[in-house]
Amino acid sequence: MTDVNSASIWIGVWSFISPIISGIITAGTLTLLGWGYARYRDKDLESKIVESIGKAGVDKGIGTSGITIHNKTHVPVTLRKVEMLIETPKGEQSKIPAGSFVSFVLDYAGPAEFGLDANASTPEPNVRGFVELPPHTSGIWARHDAGIAHCRGLIKGGHFSGVRITVEYLTLLKKPKILVVTPPDHLNEMIAKSFDTDYLTT
Repeated sequence: MTDVNSASIWIGVWSFISPIISGIITAGTLTLLGWGYARYRDKDLESKIVESIGKAGVDKGIGTSGITIHNKTHVPVTLRKVEMLIETPKGEQSKIPAGSFVSFVLDYAGPAEFGLDANASTPEPNVRGFVELPPHTSGIWARHDAGIAHCRGLIKGGHFSGVRITVEYLTLLKKPKILVVTPPDHLNEMIAKSFDTDYLTT
């Protein structure tokens, strides 16, 4: 009789806690699947941002040299810094070790009109000099020739090496993330050739 009562009690307890355990397992599984899907979409978004920002183009103005950066994604991205890298020459006496890199920062020059979404706001630098590019917009980062000339003492005899772009955005999990993007080699070479190499390296 006692065994029967004990079995009845355990059956009653199990019938009570079984739905709870099942609910916890289901909720945990759904949470894990949701987190995994969000992580997948975040990686996909990251790759799209890298691809879009990396497709920088050349912008030559009157007395300026710079690049155009595009945000072809559906999320706003913040451009924290746009730098041009110069490799110092080997075998030259310099304050900077041969084969190392120096950089000078390009300043935000304004929106690229051909890349602006008609409904998007015009990007403006914030107090830290960062510029937010709304979705489907483009901006120009450039430097006056006088500013480039200021770097001549550091880069004399060197050569243009590439562009480095520091980007910040919010992931789909609403966490800020910073990426350092460099254009593909063929684009970097195209940008390099567009600059007055003789002027930069004499």
